[in-house]
Amino acid sequence: MATRLDRWKLEAERKAATERLLARLKAVDATQEAETSRTYAASYIREKAPRILRLLDAGIATDEILADLSISFSSLPKADLRYAITLLRERRRIREQSNSARDCDPSVADR
Repeated sequence: MATRLDRWKLEAERKAATERLLARLKAVDATQEAETSRTYAASYIREKAPRILRLLDAGIATDEILADLSISFSSLPKADLRYAITLLRERRRIREQSNSARDCDPSVADR
């Protein structure tokens, strides 16, 4: 025998459950947005690496490049663009150190 449902109680529980699910979704969305903007910035900077590195080699300061990019990408946090440029410079530094080590010690090339 089925028990009779209290419609008012079920409606209140349904509303509470929906609010909890929406709160969880908002938290997930906030996390994904943060990851997405940083990932997008890093991807764009990697894609444009040859041009950005040429600017840096020409003596253009990182802050000037960042200023230009932040005007174009007003929807991206400046910190994410700065992070992406820092990654690019760090990859370049590591690559140059690796090339330098190979030039100085031919046995490094075998590794």
